[in-house]
Amino acid sequence: MLIYLILFIIICTIIFILYQKKHTEENKPIGGCSGTRYGCCDDGFTSKQNQYGSNCYNRKPIGGCAGTRYGCCNDGVTAKQNDNGSNCYTIKPVGGCAVTRYGCCNDGITAKRNYGGSNC
Repeated sequence: MLIYLILFIIICTIIFILYQKKHTEENKPIGGCSGTRYGCCDDGFTSKQNQYGSNCYNRKPIGGCAGTRYGCCNDGVTAKQNDNGSNCYTIKPVGGCAVTRYGCCNDGITAKRNYGGSNC
């Protein structure tokens, strides 16, 4: 008799667990990106209107050189005023091999003492 009672309790527990699981799954709301047909755009909020996400666009603000009409000068800061960048000035610092009389040896550091670089 005790075995039948334990078996009955086990069967009732299994039925109760299965009922709860089914009831929970039926009432589980589907929302967010998983509730849309094609998912969401990269922003994680806007739903895609088609499989390609043609309505999705980059909402990041554009700044720096990318936000100027002609880009930037070589300094990476100054905006070009025209396509040629006529307002950009190339200023090369003077020093190193450029200021020696004969240039530098092949090491790029030691200054040549004569045209032939006999000290190199």
